[in-house]
Amino acid sequence: MNIEYFFNPNLKVLNLTHYDLDGAASHLVLKHVYNDIDYIEMRYGYVEENVGEQVKSIFKEYDCIIASDYYPEKIMGILRSTGLPILVLDHHPTAEKYNDPENGVIIDTSKCGAMLCYDFFKSHFDLIHLSDLIGYVDVFDRWQKTDPRF
Repeated sequence: MNIEYFFNPNLKVLNLTHYDLDGAASHLVLKHVYNDIDYIEMRYGYVEENVGEQVKSIFKEYDCIIASDYYPEKIMGILRSTGLPILVLDHHPTAEKYNDPENGVIIDTSKCGAMLCYDFFKSHFDLIHLSDLIGYVDVFDRWQKTDPRF
């Protein structure tokens, strides 16, 4: 996989992301990268297979899929069957075993999902205006109680 593919702001992106502060902030970062992006919210307790069926019905409208703050373990087969390039930016310890940066699966538990998105894209896009917000999200999402921003 050529990771450079994802640095094209003109891609039409389908974003699968958690529906919480970290997931919303991840999507916010992506909205500042891509001109055309939609999302499917991944609520805790969602039946992933239903989302997989939804993706199968709409994937032809998109150039790629980005999962942020979330690793789509139960539907990765469905996502790969679309033939679309897939990028995963997740921070959950339960996903560490899937870390495979050469194939676009980046799992890093040292920061929240929004910070992963921010760090991944900041060298190619002007995102500095989001740095304070994403820093706060990172502190809160990872419960960094010793950080004065908490």
